[in-house]
Amino acid sequence: MGLRFLALATATLIMGCASERLHIPRPNEPLAPPPPAPSLGPSSVDLPVAISLDRLAEAVAQGIPPEKAEEQNWLDLPGQPGAQYQYRLWRGAPELRMAGDRLEVSFPDMRYRLRARVVAPGGTLEGSCGYADEPRRLRLTASIRLDWAEDGTIRSQTNFSPADFQTPCQLAPLPLDVTPVLKSTLDAALPAIGQEIDAALRARSLSQRRLAGLWQRLQRPMELEKNLWLAWSPTSLAVAPFSAPEENMIGTSLSIALQPEATVGARPVARSSPLPPVRVEPADESACHLAVPITVPYTFLDRALGKRMVGMEFDAGPLGLVKVVSAHMYGSGNQVILQAGVAGGIEGFIYAIGRPVYDPADQTLSIDGLDLTLDTKNVLANAANALAHDQIVAQFQSNTRIDLSQRIRMFRDNLQKNFNREPASGIRMQGSDVGFAPTGVHPVAGGIEIQVIVDAKLRLSVQ
Repeated sequence: MGLRFLALATATLIMGCASERLHIPRPNEPLAPPPPAPSLGPSSVDLPVAISLDRLAEAVAQGIPPEKAEEQNWLDLPGQPGAQYQYRLWRGAPELRMAGDRLEVSFPDMRYRLRARVVAPGGTLEGSCGYADEPRRLRLTASIRLDWAEDGTIRSQTNFSPADFQTPCQLAPLPLDVTPVLKSTLDAALPAIGQEIDAALRARSLSQRRLAGLWQRLQRPMELEKNLWLAWSPTSLAVAPFSAPEENMIGTSLSIALQPEATVGARPVARSSPLPPVRVEPADESACHLAVPITVPYTFLDRALGKRMVGMEFDAGPLGLVKVVSAHMYGSGNQVILQAGVAGGIEGFIYAIGRPVYDPADQTLSIDGLDLTLDTKNVLANAANALAHDQIVAQFQSNTRIDLSQRIRMFRDNLQKNFNREPASGIRMQGSDVGFAPTGVHPVAGGIEIQVIVDAKLRLSVQ
């Protein structure tokens, strides 16, 4: 005790009880506002979309009933005075394929039967095809132009080619071939059938409204891990013209501009803005580039530092054993300040100041250029600050260095997990090659901003 007192007394004589060599603003003093954090640049998601033709085939099939018949009443046969007919028509499943920007549709397995009668002076003559023998065959083909409406639904324009009657309809025993009459009648009805198909496609697209659903889903914050939320904040959406990327699929792509932000703590409030008018633009490369500022509030850092530092004891040289009893972090300008309540060899507060830095080599967050001062009524302790300064700095430097490697790995893994999910009903997102690179840290109002660049490859499949 005598040697320690002698050291303190010597320090007192040397310092002359002078004022502190460094003044660190206290929480109740005016604090400098933080400078604006560097811009991270734009964020966007450009991803290819594969749409299954199966669902479109269902809508196309709605335009032509599976079976249509008029066999209860006699209809006048066009172009044949005194002739009447009855018929039944069956269609098989439609076949669809993309050809460039158009959807080619065919009904290769259509069949029909027909019977007719002719009232003549000598009596009524009747004939048929497809009743006593095999039904006759015909084929229908159509081209459907698909494009995007501004509300994010699919528009279509269907145009049929003339009907192809593959087997003629000779009404034996009547010497009458009604194939040209049937062809003329069916061809005249094809535009209306095309409109029915367009209406069915429109109704299905309106009922699903998948782009609108995806837009709303992107406005909900995503929980990447406990107390870490990512808000996508989409600002605009563009789509590419339809194409044929692979068999049984329609291709397009989405380009979404974002203003992502991650926050630590409570779930942020979800935004709710309607889908903006959808723009049609050429497809871009399939990439997801997110420039994400992660805001860590000081209240969260206080809890983390409290678990790490409160209760810690260290030797402060001539000041003896010091115990940390509280920890509070705040900012002033481009620096962060740690207020540590202490007891033992120092009764009062230690204030440490420095700039937050991120070391990408070992993935740690630390305070660079750490300096400190004491706030205590113990005159000897204040005077001995110079003697204990380096030891206290060393203790604070090691205990304020935070290893982020595990959290970064967890962040990346959880982000990839969230990239592989259903963001909206019937839409499956697949993500790969997820890269996660923190680029720096900066004090902001209320906390610290960790700036992160995320790059990945994404793909959407629509069923």
